[in-house]
Amino acid sequence: MTRSNHRLRREIYAIVIIKLLIIMGLWWAFVRDAQVDVDGDRFAEHLSRPSTSIPPLHQPGEPHAQ
Repeated sequence: MTRSNHRLRREIYAIVIIKLLIIMGLWWAFVRDAQVDVDGDRFAEHLSRPSTSIPPLHQPGEPHAQ
C-alpha cells in the first residue's frame, strides 16, 4: 500500500470513531432515561383492534404514479 492509502484509512477510521462517539453521546443525553410503560390490558386492546388498510395512492394501470 502506498503512503496515501495508509493516511486515507487512518482518516476514515478516525471519522467513524468520531461519529460513533457522537451517536453514543446523543443516545446518552436523550434516550438513556426514556422509558415506555406497558400496560397489559392496553396492549391486548391494541392487538384486538381490527387493522385499517391504507388506500393506494394511484389507480391500477398508472405505471408511473407514485
